Amino acid sequence: MVRLATATTLFLIEIAVIAVIYQFLVDFDCAKTDYYAACRGLRSGIVRAGVILVVLVFYLLKRRELLETLLDAARVHIGNRLFLLANFAGFATVFLPLLIFSPSGMEENAILVLLIIAVGGALMVFGLMSWCLRWRDWRDWTMADGWLLPGILLGAFFLPDIALAVQPLWEAAALNKLTFLLVYLGIDLLGVEVFARPSEFLIVVQDFAVIIAAACSGVEGLALMTGFMTIYALLMRGDLNNKRYWGVLFPIALLVSWLFNIVRIIALLLVGAFVSPEHAIEGFHSYAGWMLFTLLASVVVIIANSSQWIYRDGVRHKPPRLTEDQVAYQILPLVVFLISGVIVNTLWGTPSDGYPFQVGLMALAVAYFHRPILALEWSVDGLSILVGLVVGLLWLAPVWGGAVAGEPPTLFWLFTRLVGTILLVPLIEELFFRGYLLDKLDLGGWPMRVLAIAIPSLLFGLLHDRIIAGGLAGVAFALVKLRRDRICDPIQAHLVANAVVAAGAVWVGDYTLI
Repeated sequence: MVRLATATTLFLIEIAVIAVIYQFLVDFDCAKTDYYAACRGLRSGIVRAGVILVVLVFYLLKRRELLETLLDAARVHIGNRLFLLANFAGFATVFLPLLIFSPSGMEENAILVLLIIAVGGALMVFGLMSWCLRWRDWRDWTMADGWLLPGILLGAFFLPDIALAVQPLWEAAALNKLTFLLVYLGIDLLGVEVFARPSEFLIVVQDFAVIIAAACSGVEGLALMTGFMTIYALLMRGDLNNKRYWGVLFPIALLVSWLFNIVRIIALLLVGAFVSPEHAIEGFHSYAGWMLFTLLASVVVIIANSSQWIYRDGVRHKPPRLTEDQVAYQILPLVVFLISGVIVNTLWGTPSDGYPFQVGLMALAVAYFHRPILALEWSVDGLSILVGLVVGLLWLAPVWGGAVAGEPPTLFWLFTRLVGTILLVPLIEELFFRGYLLDKLDLGGWPMRVLAIAIPSLLFGLLHDRIIAGGLAGVAFALVKLRRDRICDPIQAHLVANAVVAAGAVWVGDYTLI
Protein backbone atom coordinates (compact mmCIF):
# COMPACT_ATOMS: atom_id res chain seq x y z
CA MET A 1 0.00 0.00 0.00
CA VAL A 2 2.82 2.38 0.90
CA ARG A 3 4.56 1.79 -2.41
CA LEU A 4 1.38 2.27 -4.44
CA ALA A 5 0.57 5.53 -2.68
CA THR A 6 4.16 6.74 -2.92
CA ALA A 7 4.38 5.81 -6.60
CA THR A 8 1.10 7.56 -7.43
CA THR A 9 2.10 10.70 -5.56
CA LEU A 10 5.56 10.68 -7.14
CA PHE A 11 4.07 10.23 -10.60
CA LEU A 12 1.67 13.16 -10.10
CA ILE A 13 4.54 15.38 -8.95
CA GLU A 14 6.76 14.36 -11.87
CA ILE A 15 3.99 14.94 -14.42
CA ALA A 16 3.22 18.34 -12.89
CA VAL A 17 6.89 19.40 -13.00
CA ILE A 18 7.27 18.24 -16.62
CA ALA A 19 4.09 20.04 -17.64
CA VAL A 20 5.08 23.31 -15.98
CA ILE A 21 8.60 23.35 -17.43
CA TYR A 22 7.84 22.24 -20.98
CA GLN A 23 4.51 24.03 -21.31
CA PHE A 24 5.33 27.36 -19.67
CA LEU A 25 9.08 27.81 -19.18
CA VAL A 26 10.46 26.39 -22.44
CA ASP A 27 9.75 28.08 -25.78
CA PHE A 28 9.35 24.99 -27.95
CA ASP A 29 6.74 25.38 -30.72
CA CYS A 30 5.68 22.15 -32.41
CA ALA A 31 4.45 24.12 -35.43
CA LYS A 32 8.04 25.26 -36.14
CA THR A 33 9.31 21.70 -36.51
CA ASP A 34 9.05 19.17 -39.32
CA TYR A 35 7.47 16.65 -36.94
CA TYR A 36 4.33 18.45 -35.85
CA ALA A 37 2.16 15.33 -35.44
CA ALA A 38 4.78 13.48 -33.40
CA CYS A 39 5.44 16.56 -31.28
CA ARG A 40 1.77 17.18 -30.53
CA GLY A 41 1.26 13.49 -29.85
CA LEU A 42 4.07 13.44 -27.31
CA ARG A 43 2.89 16.64 -25.66
CA SER A 44 -0.57 15.13 -25.37
CA GLY A 45 0.99 12.43 -23.19
CA ILE A 46 0.40 14.57 -20.11
CA VAL A 47 -3.26 14.97 -21.03
CA ARG A 48 -3.53 11.24 -21.72
CA ALA A 49 -1.96 10.41 -18.36
CA GLY A 50 -4.38 12.74 -16.61
CA VAL A 51 -7.41 11.23 -18.35
CA ILE A 52 -6.23 7.69 -17.55
CA LEU A 53 -5.69 8.60 -13.89
CA VAL A 54 -9.14 10.17 -13.54
CA VAL A 55 -10.84 7.21 -15.26
CA LEU A 56 -8.90 4.76 -13.09
CA VAL A 57 -9.84 6.55 -9.86
CA PHE A 58 -13.55 6.52 -10.68
CA TYR A 59 -13.35 2.92 -11.88
CA LEU A 60 -11.79 1.80 -8.59
CA LEU A 61 -14.41 3.72 -6.62
CA LYS A 62 -17.00 1.68 -8.52
CA ARG A 63 -15.08 -1.62 -8.21
CA ARG A 64 -13.75 -1.56 -4.63
CA GLU A 65 -13.01 -5.28 -4.67
CA LEU A 66 -10.42 -4.76 -7.43
CA LEU A 67 -8.73 -2.05 -5.37
CA GLU A 68 -8.45 -4.52 -2.47
CA THR A 69 -6.96 -7.10 -4.84
CA LEU A 70 -4.39 -4.57 -6.03
CA LEU A 71 -3.45 -3.63 -2.47
CA ASP A 72 -3.11 -7.30 -1.48
CA ALA A 73 -0.75 -7.97 -4.40
CA ALA A 74 1.32 -4.91 -3.50
CA ARG A 75 1.67 -6.02 0.13
CA VAL A 76 3.40 -9.29 -0.78
CA HIS A 77 5.65 -7.76 -3.44
CA ILE A 78 9.15 -6.76 -2.38
CA GLY A 79 9.91 -3.73 -4.52
CA ASN A 80 13.44 -3.55 -5.88
CA ARG A 81 14.85 -0.08 -5.31
CA LEU A 82 16.70 -0.29 -8.62
CA PHE A 83 13.35 0.22 -10.33
CA LEU A 84 12.82 3.36 -8.29
CA LEU A 85 16.22 4.57 -9.44
CA ALA A 86 15.15 3.77 -13.01
CA ASN A 87 12.19 6.09 -12.51
CA PHE A 88 14.47 8.90 -11.32
CA ALA A 89 16.79 8.27 -14.26
CA GLY A 90 13.85 8.50 -16.66
CA PHE A 91 12.68 11.72 -15.03
CA ALA A 92 16.16 13.23 -15.42
CA THR A 93 16.33 12.01 -19.04
CA VAL A 94 13.18 13.97 -19.89
CA PHE A 95 15.06 17.20 -19.14
CA LEU A 96 18.27 16.18 -20.90
CA PRO A 97 17.41 18.18 -24.06
CA LEU A 98 17.44 21.38 -21.98
CA LEU A 99 21.12 20.75 -21.20
CA ILE A 100 22.14 19.64 -24.68
CA PHE A 101 20.36 22.13 -26.93
CA SER A 102 19.62 25.83 -26.96
CA PRO A 103 15.95 26.85 -27.39
CA SER A 104 16.39 27.27 -31.14
CA GLY A 105 18.47 24.13 -31.29
CA MET A 106 15.63 22.11 -29.78
CA GLU A 107 13.36 22.98 -32.68
CA GLU A 108 16.09 22.27 -35.22
CA ASN A 109 16.78 18.86 -33.64
CA ALA A 110 13.15 18.14 -32.85
CA ILE A 111 13.19 14.43 -33.68
CA LEU A 112 16.12 13.79 -31.32
CA VAL A 113 14.51 15.89 -28.59
CA LEU A 114 11.22 14.02 -28.93
CA LEU A 115 12.99 10.67 -28.88
CA ILE A 116 14.90 11.53 -25.69
CA ILE A 117 11.72 12.73 -23.95
CA ALA A 118 9.79 9.64 -25.05
CA VAL A 119 12.51 7.30 -23.76
CA GLY A 120 12.67 9.18 -20.47
CA GLY A 121 8.90 9.06 -20.02
CA ALA A 122 8.76 5.34 -20.80
CA LEU A 123 11.56 4.67 -18.30
CA MET A 124 9.69 6.69 -15.64
CA VAL A 125 6.51 4.64 -16.03
CA PHE A 126 8.37 1.31 -16.32
CA GLY A 127 10.36 2.02 -13.15
CA LEU A 128 7.37 2.93 -11.02
CA MET A 129 5.17 0.07 -12.22
CA SER A 130 7.95 -2.49 -11.73
CA TRP A 131 8.67 -1.12 -8.26
CA CYS A 132 5.04 -1.52 -7.20
CA LEU A 133 4.16 -4.95 -8.67
CA ARG A 134 5.46 -7.75 -10.81
CA TRP A 135 4.31 -7.46 -14.40
CA ARG A 136 2.34 -10.71 -14.25
CA ASP A 137 0.50 -9.29 -11.23
CA TRP A 138 -0.33 -6.20 -13.28
CA ARG A 139 -1.59 -8.47 -16.09
CA ASP A 140 -3.74 -10.61 -13.77
CA TRP A 141 -5.21 -7.58 -12.01
CA THR A 142 -5.94 -5.73 -15.25
CA MET A 143 -7.78 -8.74 -16.67
CA ALA A 144 -9.63 -9.61 -13.44
CA ASP A 145 -12.75 -7.91 -14.77
CA GLY A 146 -12.38 -9.25 -18.30
CA TRP A 147 -11.63 -6.76 -21.04
CA LEU A 148 -13.57 -3.95 -19.36
CA LEU A 149 -10.66 -2.19 -17.66
CA PRO A 150 -8.18 -2.57 -20.57
CA GLY A 151 -10.87 -1.28 -22.92
CA ILE A 152 -11.63 1.74 -20.76
CA LEU A 153 -7.93 2.58 -20.28
CA LEU A 154 -7.19 2.22 -23.99
CA GLY A 155 -10.17 4.40 -24.78
CA ALA A 156 -8.92 7.03 -22.33
CA PHE A 157 -5.40 6.91 -23.79
CA PHE A 158 -6.56 7.22 -27.40
CA LEU A 159 -9.31 9.76 -26.73
CA PRO A 160 -7.46 12.59 -28.57
CA ASP A 161 -6.87 10.25 -31.52
CA ILE A 162 -10.49 9.08 -31.51
CA ALA A 163 -11.65 12.69 -31.71
CA LEU A 164 -9.29 13.16 -34.66
CA ALA A 165 -10.42 9.94 -36.33
CA VAL A 166 -14.09 10.94 -36.44
CA GLN A 167 -13.28 14.11 -38.33
CA PRO A 168 -13.82 12.45 -41.74
CA LEU A 169 -17.43 11.90 -40.67
CA TRP A 170 -17.79 15.66 -40.64
CA GLU A 171 -17.67 15.50 -44.42
CA ALA A 172 -21.11 13.85 -44.44
CA ALA A 173 -22.58 16.26 -46.96
CA ALA A 174 -26.22 15.29 -46.37
CA LEU A 175 -26.02 15.99 -42.64
CA ASN A 176 -24.21 19.26 -43.24
CA LYS A 177 -26.81 20.40 -45.78
CA LEU A 178 -29.66 19.44 -43.48
CA THR A 179 -28.07 21.36 -40.59
CA PHE A 180 -27.64 24.40 -42.84
CA LEU A 181 -31.28 24.20 -43.99
CA LEU A 182 -32.72 23.87 -40.48
CA VAL A 183 -30.60 26.74 -39.16
CA TYR A 184 -31.89 28.95 -41.97
CA LEU A 185 -35.52 27.91 -41.43
CA GLY A 186 -35.19 28.34 -37.67
CA ILE A 187 -34.01 31.94 -38.00
CA ASP A 188 -36.64 32.67 -40.64
CA LEU A 189 -39.40 31.31 -38.39
CA LEU A 190 -38.29 33.74 -35.68
CA GLY A 191 -39.12 36.58 -38.05
CA VAL A 192 -35.51 37.69 -38.39
CA GLU A 193 -34.27 38.80 -41.80
CA VAL A 194 -31.67 36.32 -42.98
CA PHE A 195 -29.52 35.94 -46.09
CA ALA A 196 -28.17 32.57 -47.21
CA ARG A 197 -25.77 31.37 -49.89
CA PRO A 198 -26.16 27.56 -50.03
CA SER A 199 -23.18 26.99 -52.32
CA GLU A 200 -20.87 28.31 -49.58
CA PHE A 201 -23.02 27.25 -46.60
CA LEU A 202 -23.05 30.95 -45.67
CA ILE A 203 -25.75 32.49 -43.46
CA VAL A 204 -25.84 36.22 -42.65
CA VAL A 205 -28.01 37.98 -40.05
CA GLN A 206 -27.57 41.75 -40.07
CA ASP A 207 -23.82 42.08 -40.74
CA PHE A 208 -22.84 38.94 -38.82
CA ALA A 209 -21.93 36.01 -41.06
CA VAL A 210 -21.40 32.34 -40.21
CA ILE A 211 -20.27 29.54 -42.48
CA ILE A 212 -21.89 26.22 -41.52
CA ALA A 213 -18.71 24.25 -42.05
CA ALA A 214 -18.53 20.45 -42.01
CA ALA A 215 -17.40 20.55 -38.39
CA CYS A 216 -20.67 22.32 -37.50
CA SER A 217 -22.85 19.44 -38.71
CA GLY A 218 -23.20 18.10 -35.18
CA VAL A 219 -21.16 14.91 -35.64
CA GLU A 220 -18.75 15.94 -32.88
CA GLY A 221 -21.64 16.12 -30.43
CA LEU A 222 -22.91 12.75 -31.64
CA ALA A 223 -19.47 11.24 -31.02
CA LEU A 224 -19.28 12.75 -27.53
CA MET A 225 -22.75 11.49 -26.63
CA THR A 226 -21.95 8.02 -27.98
CA GLY A 227 -18.78 7.88 -25.89
CA PHE A 228 -20.59 9.14 -22.79
CA MET A 229 -23.42 6.62 -23.07
CA THR A 230 -20.97 3.80 -23.81
CA ILE A 231 -19.01 4.53 -20.63
CA TYR A 232 -22.24 4.67 -18.61
CA ALA A 233 -23.38 1.35 -20.09
CA LEU A 234 -20.03 -0.26 -19.23
CA LEU A 235 -20.22 0.91 -15.63
CA MET A 236 -23.83 -0.29 -15.29
CA ARG A 237 -23.42 -3.45 -17.36
CA GLY A 238 -25.62 -6.32 -16.27
CA ASP A 239 -28.20 -3.92 -14.82
CA LEU A 240 -29.46 -2.19 -17.95
CA ASN A 241 -32.18 -3.35 -20.27
CA ASN A 242 -30.02 -3.09 -23.38
CA LYS A 243 -32.91 -3.04 -25.85
CA ARG A 244 -34.47 -0.05 -24.15
CA TYR A 245 -31.17 1.69 -23.38
CA TRP A 246 -29.62 1.33 -26.84
CA GLY A 247 -32.80 1.01 -28.84
CA VAL A 248 -34.75 3.92 -27.33
CA LEU A 249 -32.77 6.19 -25.01
CA PHE A 250 -29.60 6.22 -27.14
CA PRO A 251 -31.27 7.26 -30.46
CA ILE A 252 -33.31 9.92 -28.66
CA ALA A 253 -30.14 11.29 -27.03
CA LEU A 254 -28.39 11.44 -30.42
CA LEU A 255 -31.33 13.21 -32.03
CA VAL A 256 -31.58 15.76 -29.21
CA SER A 257 -27.79 16.30 -29.37
CA TRP A 258 -28.03 17.12 -33.07
CA LEU A 259 -31.03 19.42 -32.52
CA PHE A 260 -29.11 21.15 -29.71
CA ASN A 261 -26.34 21.84 -32.20
CA ILE A 262 -28.82 23.55 -34.53
CA VAL A 263 -30.15 25.64 -31.64
CA ARG A 264 -26.56 26.56 -30.74
CA ILE A 265 -25.81 27.84 -34.26
CA ILE A 266 -29.06 29.83 -34.38
CA ALA A 267 -28.24 31.38 -30.99
CA LEU A 268 -24.68 32.13 -32.19
CA LEU A 269 -26.04 34.06 -35.16
CA LEU A 270 -28.50 36.02 -33.03
CA VAL A 271 -25.89 36.87 -30.39
CA GLY A 272 -23.44 37.99 -33.08
CA ALA A 273 -26.06 40.08 -34.88
CA PHE A 274 -27.88 41.71 -31.97
CA VAL A 275 -25.51 41.56 -28.99
CA SER A 276 -21.81 41.46 -29.82
CA PRO A 277 -19.84 39.77 -32.63
CA GLU A 278 -16.79 39.53 -30.35
CA HIS A 279 -18.75 37.79 -27.62
CA ALA A 280 -20.41 35.47 -30.12
CA ILE A 281 -17.03 34.26 -31.37
CA GLU A 282 -14.85 34.44 -28.25
CA GLY A 283 -17.46 33.63 -25.58
CA PHE A 284 -20.62 31.97 -26.82
CA HIS A 285 -18.96 29.87 -29.51
CA SER A 286 -16.39 28.52 -27.04
CA TYR A 287 -18.77 27.53 -24.27
CA ALA A 288 -22.23 26.89 -25.72
CA GLY A 289 -21.41 23.46 -27.14
CA TRP A 290 -20.04 22.16 -23.84
CA MET A 291 -22.93 23.75 -21.95
CA LEU A 292 -25.51 21.95 -24.07
CA PHE A 293 -23.60 18.66 -23.98
CA THR A 294 -23.34 18.87 -20.18
CA LEU A 295 -27.05 19.60 -19.95
CA LEU A 296 -27.98 16.69 -22.18
CA ALA A 297 -25.60 14.27 -20.43
CA SER A 298 -27.07 15.30 -17.06
CA VAL A 299 -30.61 14.68 -18.35
CA VAL A 300 -29.60 11.23 -19.62
CA VAL A 301 -28.11 10.31 -16.22
CA ILE A 302 -31.21 11.60 -14.40
CA ILE A 303 -33.51 9.58 -16.65
CA ALA A 304 -31.37 6.47 -16.37
CA ASN A 305 -31.11 6.73 -12.57
CA SER A 306 -34.72 7.60 -11.87
CA SER A 307 -36.53 5.33 -14.34
CA GLN A 308 -37.06 1.68 -13.47
CA TRP A 309 -38.05 1.17 -17.12
CA ILE A 310 -34.47 1.46 -18.35
CA TYR A 311 -33.24 -1.35 -16.06
CA ARG A 312 -33.88 -5.05 -16.09
CA ASP A 313 -36.83 -6.23 -14.05
CA GLY A 314 -35.96 -6.68 -10.37
CA VAL A 315 -32.49 -5.18 -10.71
CA ARG A 316 -33.05 -1.70 -9.40
CA HIS A 317 -35.47 -0.26 -6.87
CA LYS A 318 -36.87 3.23 -7.04
CA PRO A 319 -34.12 5.60 -5.82
CA PRO A 320 -34.74 7.81 -2.80
CA ARG A 321 -35.66 11.44 -3.19
CA LEU A 322 -32.67 13.66 -3.88
CA THR A 323 -33.16 15.53 -0.62
CA GLU A 324 -32.87 12.19 1.22
CA ASP A 325 -29.82 11.01 -0.70
CA GLN A 326 -26.69 11.13 1.45
CA VAL A 327 -24.45 11.86 -1.52
CA ALA A 328 -26.51 14.13 -3.77
CA TYR A 329 -26.29 17.17 -1.49
CA GLN A 330 -22.49 16.95 -1.64
CA ILE A 331 -22.21 16.68 -5.43
CA LEU A 332 -25.13 18.37 -7.18
CA PRO A 333 -24.58 21.93 -5.83
CA LEU A 334 -21.06 21.82 -7.32
CA VAL A 335 -22.51 20.62 -10.63
CA VAL A 336 -24.88 23.59 -10.58
CA PHE A 337 -21.96 25.88 -9.73
CA LEU A 338 -19.88 24.63 -12.68
CA ILE A 339 -22.73 24.60 -15.19
CA SER A 340 -23.85 28.08 -14.14
CA GLY A 341 -20.29 29.26 -14.72
CA VAL A 342 -20.39 27.88 -18.26
CA ILE A 343 -23.75 29.58 -18.86
CA VAL A 344 -22.40 32.92 -17.64
CA ASN A 345 -19.33 32.65 -19.87
CA THR A 346 -21.63 31.73 -22.77
CA LEU A 347 -24.31 34.38 -22.50
CA TRP A 348 -22.54 37.40 -21.00
CA GLY A 349 -19.99 39.42 -22.94
CA THR A 350 -18.30 40.26 -19.64
CA PRO A 351 -18.72 37.09 -17.53
CA SER A 352 -18.43 38.93 -14.21
CA ASP A 353 -21.64 40.82 -15.11
CA GLY A 354 -23.51 37.53 -15.00
CA TYR A 355 -22.32 36.60 -11.52
CA PRO A 356 -25.66 37.55 -9.86
CA PHE A 357 -27.36 34.97 -12.10
CA GLN A 358 -24.80 32.35 -11.04
CA VAL A 359 -25.32 33.22 -7.38
CA GLY A 360 -29.07 32.80 -7.84
CA LEU A 361 -28.67 29.28 -9.23
CA MET A 362 -26.20 28.32 -6.48
CA ALA A 363 -28.58 29.67 -3.83
CA LEU A 364 -31.43 27.59 -5.27
CA ALA A 365 -29.28 24.45 -5.19
CA VAL A 366 -28.27 25.05 -1.57
CA ALA A 367 -31.86 25.85 -0.59
CA TYR A 368 -33.06 22.62 -2.23
CA PHE A 369 -30.67 20.60 -0.04
CA HIS A 370 -31.12 22.73 3.08
CA ARG A 371 -32.28 19.83 5.25
CA PRO A 372 -29.17 17.61 4.98
CA ILE A 373 -26.96 20.71 5.13
CA LEU A 374 -28.61 22.03 8.31
CA ALA A 375 -28.41 18.55 9.81
CA LEU A 376 -24.59 18.69 9.75
CA GLU A 377 -22.76 19.12 13.04
CA TRP A 378 -22.31 22.89 13.06
CA SER A 379 -20.13 24.48 15.74
CA VAL A 380 -17.64 27.34 15.80
CA ASP A 381 -14.02 26.15 15.78
CA GLY A 382 -11.26 28.61 16.65
CA LEU A 383 -8.49 26.71 14.88
CA SER A 384 -10.50 26.51 11.66
CA ILE A 385 -11.04 30.27 11.78
CA LEU A 386 -7.32 30.82 12.38
CA VAL A 387 -6.40 28.61 9.40
CA GLY A 388 -8.84 30.56 7.25
CA LEU A 389 -7.26 33.85 8.28
CA VAL A 390 -3.79 32.58 7.39
CA VAL A 391 -4.92 31.16 4.02
CA GLY A 392 -6.71 34.40 3.14
CA LEU A 393 -3.72 36.59 4.02
CA LEU A 394 -1.31 34.32 2.14
CA TRP A 395 -3.63 34.40 -0.88
CA LEU A 396 -3.60 38.21 -0.88
CA ALA A 397 0.13 38.64 -0.20
CA PRO A 398 1.54 37.94 -3.72
CA VAL A 399 -1.01 40.15 -5.52
CA TRP A 400 -1.49 42.93 -2.99
CA GLY A 401 1.23 45.14 -4.46
CA GLY A 402 -0.32 44.90 -7.92
CA ALA A 403 -3.88 45.66 -6.83
CA VAL A 404 -5.36 48.55 -8.80
CA ALA A 405 -8.62 50.27 -7.95
CA GLY A 406 -11.20 50.02 -10.71
CA GLU A 407 -14.60 51.41 -11.45
CA PRO A 408 -16.91 50.79 -8.45
CA PRO A 409 -19.63 48.21 -9.13
CA THR A 410 -23.31 48.56 -8.38
CA LEU A 411 -24.42 47.76 -4.84
CA PHE A 412 -26.51 44.83 -6.13
CA TRP A 413 -23.55 43.29 -7.95
CA LEU A 414 -21.28 43.78 -4.94
CA PHE A 415 -23.86 42.23 -2.59
CA THR A 416 -24.34 39.13 -4.75
CA ARG A 417 -20.59 38.82 -5.28
CA LEU A 418 -19.93 38.86 -1.54
CA VAL A 419 -22.76 36.41 -0.84
CA GLY A 420 -21.46 34.02 -3.48
CA THR A 421 -17.79 34.35 -2.57
CA ILE A 422 -18.10 34.26 1.21
CA LEU A 423 -21.13 32.03 1.85
CA LEU A 424 -22.10 29.86 -1.12
CA VAL A 425 -18.80 28.94 -2.80
CA PRO A 426 -17.05 27.73 0.40
CA LEU A 427 -20.06 25.58 1.31
CA ILE A 428 -20.47 24.07 -2.16
CA GLU A 429 -16.77 23.40 -2.78
CA GLU A 430 -16.06 21.93 0.65
CA LEU A 431 -19.08 19.61 0.55
CA PHE A 432 -17.66 18.04 -2.61
CA PHE A 433 -13.87 18.20 -2.27
CA ARG A 434 -13.50 17.56 1.46
CA GLY A 435 -16.92 16.08 2.23
CA TYR A 436 -17.38 13.62 -0.63
CA LEU A 437 -14.15 13.13 -2.56
CA LEU A 438 -11.73 13.06 0.39
CA ASP A 439 -13.90 10.60 2.32
CA LYS A 440 -14.21 8.33 -0.72
CA LEU A 441 -10.45 8.21 -1.24
CA ASP A 442 -9.49 7.89 2.43
CA LEU A 443 -9.51 4.07 2.65
CA GLY A 444 -7.30 3.73 5.74
CA GLY A 445 -3.58 3.98 6.37
CA TRP A 446 -1.42 7.05 5.93
CA PRO A 447 -0.43 6.38 2.27
CA MET A 448 -4.06 6.38 1.14
CA ARG A 449 -4.70 9.38 3.34
CA VAL A 450 -1.92 11.26 1.56
CA LEU A 451 -3.62 10.50 -1.75
CA ALA A 452 -6.99 11.47 -0.27
CA ILE A 453 -5.51 14.87 0.54
CA ALA A 454 -3.49 15.29 -2.66
CA ILE A 455 -6.04 14.42 -5.36
CA PRO A 456 -8.95 16.62 -4.17
CA SER A 457 -6.47 19.44 -3.47
CA LEU A 458 -5.08 19.19 -7.00
CA LEU A 459 -8.57 19.27 -8.52
CA PHE A 460 -9.48 22.14 -6.19
CA GLY A 461 -6.42 24.05 -7.40
CA LEU A 462 -7.40 23.51 -11.04
CA LEU A 463 -10.66 25.38 -10.36
CA HIS A 464 -8.69 28.51 -9.53
CA ASP A 465 -6.57 30.82 -11.67
CA ARG A 466 -3.62 30.30 -9.32
CA ILE A 467 -3.36 26.52 -9.36
CA ILE A 468 -0.48 26.09 -6.90
CA ALA A 469 -1.94 28.52 -4.34
CA GLY A 470 -5.35 26.88 -4.71
CA GLY A 471 -3.86 23.43 -4.25
CA LEU A 472 -2.02 24.47 -1.08
CA ALA A 473 -5.21 26.03 0.27
CA GLY A 474 -6.94 22.71 -0.47
CA VAL A 475 -4.31 20.87 1.58
CA ALA A 476 -4.90 23.24 4.50
CA PHE A 477 -8.66 22.72 4.36
CA ALA A 478 -8.18 18.93 4.11
CA LEU A 479 -6.05 18.90 7.26
CA VAL A 480 -8.70 20.94 9.04
CA LYS A 481 -11.32 18.38 7.97
CA LEU A 482 -9.25 15.40 9.14
CA ARG A 483 -8.54 16.93 12.55
CA ARG A 484 -12.06 16.31 13.87
CA ASP A 485 -13.62 14.60 10.82
CA ARG A 486 -16.22 17.37 10.60
CA ILE A 487 -16.98 18.92 7.22
CA CYS A 488 -18.19 22.09 8.93
CA ASP A 489 -14.62 22.89 10.00
CA PRO A 490 -13.13 23.32 6.48
CA ILE A 491 -16.30 25.16 5.46
CA GLN A 492 -15.56 27.67 8.25
CA ALA A 493 -11.91 27.94 7.26
CA HIS A 494 -12.78 28.44 3.58
CA LEU A 495 -15.46 30.99 4.46
CA VAL A 496 -13.04 33.03 6.57
CA ALA A 497 -10.32 32.84 3.90
CA ASN A 498 -12.70 34.11 1.22
CA ALA A 499 -13.97 36.81 3.56
CA VAL A 500 -10.40 38.05 4.09
CA VAL A 501 -9.77 38.15 0.33
CA ALA A 502 -13.10 39.89 -0.28
CA ALA A 503 -12.36 42.46 2.43
CA GLY A 504 -8.98 43.17 0.83
CA ALA A 505 -10.61 43.60 -2.58
CA VAL A 506 -13.19 46.03 -1.22
CA TRP A 507 -10.52 47.90 0.75
CA VAL A 508 -8.39 48.69 -2.31
CA GLY A 509 -11.28 48.76 -4.78
CA ASP A 510 -9.81 45.99 -6.97
CA TYR A 511 -12.71 43.58 -7.47
CA THR A 512 -10.69 41.34 -9.77
CA LEU A 513 -9.18 39.86 -6.60
CA ILE A 514 -12.44 38.01 -5.85
